[in-house]
Amino acid sequence: MAAAKKQIPTLYYQIGIQDYKEKNNEKAIIELQNAIKYGEEYGEQDMVDKSKDLIPPKIHFARGNDLFKDGKFDEALGAYSEAIELDPLYSKPYWGQALTYQKQGKSDEMVAAFKTSRERSIAENDEAFVERINSTAKRLLQSEGGRIPKISKVE
Repeated sequence: MAAAKKQIPTLYYQIGIQDYKEKNNEKAIIELQNAIKYGEEYGEQDMVDKSKDLIPPKIHFARGNDLFKDGKFDEALGAYSEAIELDPLYSKPYWGQALTYQKQGKSDEMVAAFKTSRERSIAENDEAFVERINSTAKRLLQSEGGRIPKISKVE
């Protein structure tokens, strides 16, 4: 019986990963949270660690993207904020916030989120993403006729 119980966290993890791959992010979060819960209960720390590594930035960010695509901007901001709360060094949720703020017409918030995303991307040594941030921020700000703050160059 004890050996069977130890399989429970692994099964929840595998289901969560499959849901994540299928872009069913809400369900993936629930399954991975179950993997954590039962992993802790049955002493399967490996499953706990693997599940915790996946939930914070990646799934909440992906959920935010899904909500953004559906035009649910306030909910998208909430999902990005959850990712940031759990991993404030991850650059991509700030990027999502910036794009969402742009859709909401909140230029100052957009610029601040782009700056933070850029800073985090530099810290992650993700030069390709830094360039994407720079070009997108510049394009969006120019389309709004606004001045371009100092986020368009890698220092």
